[in-house]
Amino acid sequence: MSLLENGKLLYICPVDISLPTGPGVNEREFAYALHELLGDRVWMLLPTPKHALDEFKPYQSRALTCGEITQPGPFLKQQGEIARLAQEIIEREKIDLVVARPALWPTGLNKLADTTNVPLALRHVVGKPEAWTEFQSGWKKIVGSMVKGFTRESYAKLVRKAFAVDTVTQEHAKGIVSNLGVPASRVLVEGNATNTTRFSPRPSAPARAQLKVDHLNPILGYIGGRPWERGGLKLVRAVADLKEEFPTIGAVIVGGGGGMSQITALAAELGVSDRIVTPGEVLYDLAPIYVNTFDVGVAFDLPDRSGVTGNSYQKVRQYLASGVPVVTTTFGTEFITENGLGTAVDSENPAQVAGAFRHWLAEDRVAFSEKASAYAKEHLSVASTVIRRLEFWDDLLKEGGWTSSSS
Repeated sequence: MSLLENGKLLYICPVDISLPTGPGVNEREFAYALHELLGDRVWMLLPTPKHALDEFKPYQSRALTCGEITQPGPFLKQQGEIARLAQEIIEREKIDLVVARPALWPTGLNKLADTTNVPLALRHVVGKPEAWTEFQSGWKKIVGSMVKGFTRESYAKLVRKAFAVDTVTQEHAKGIVSNLGVPASRVLVEGNATNTTRFSPRPSAPARAQLKVDHLNPILGYIGGRPWERGGLKLVRAVADLKEEFPTIGAVIVGGGGGMSQITALAAELGVSDRIVTPGEVLYDLAPIYVNTFDVGVAFDLPDRSGVTGNSYQKVRQYLASGVPVVTTTFGTEFITENGLGTAVDSENPAQVAGAFRHWLAEDRVAFSEKASAYAKEHLSVASTVIRRLEFWDDLLKEGGWTSSSS
């Protein structure tokens, strides 16, 4: 039996794939690629989407309650549904493999793993699940601190039951082996990827006109979560530094959250408010249009977070698939610099950041777009990463003799 050729899979996801968040986008594109490859041989358990998704309609899917760990009632209801509905589908459809993204407190998957002999593969596993709390604030931090002890044990127990796990960085992989007790042979490192059909090079003028940013040229851009921590402030400073050389330069900073006030305050302080566009959080279907307005994209992060989680920025893949060069951190970006797809800089050095933007604004955009999009299609597409996962799972299953690492 080959999973790609004739296997039957059940995919379980606890996050709403219609949300324009990192997990939502990752799982939306994974579900899309899995359905494209396997068609009616894949069944899904997905939360009822908040936003309408046309691509969702042909999926063989059962609806789960939407709920996060900070919402105990809906969350526990969702976990109960995962255990019950998954068992029904496994028995009815004779499923060969269950693939799941685990919640930080995966009670439903733990119960399922105790009641079925069907192999379980976990995706997007983290090496230090308790670290989630360290990067939260407010109510999420309070709840996370209260429950991190027993949620960590539940998470580790599940990961040891799986016959295969994958993760997005080497840092997470090391943690999975050393902190969670999983043999390295069962761990696949597969970085984040993007839909290279959804994100592709297109003329910037129509996109800029549609989004009413055509008064700016060139445009430095950012799209993603927590922009004030991951590049937005650097963009404001770079626009101020470069405005004499580029009289109509501006920045489009897409994303939302309470910290956006830092960006608008800095723009006012530096006298560039009229050059900084902040549309807030946008639906994922608009993301490719915004990226197509960029001449250069930025992707930074807090140094402490990068040291724990590594670097597998989804936005970087989206920029490159769209033919946009990247200015990013020096941490975990070797493929970018080795292939001439962007520049890695010290994000705390404004001169380096501005210099990198200056370099890419002088490059031949057409030639770069062709190179970057070709690289993305070969190495960074979701379809290619799903195939590599299927091959990894097939190889492990063919080896046979695997047993749970759980105690």
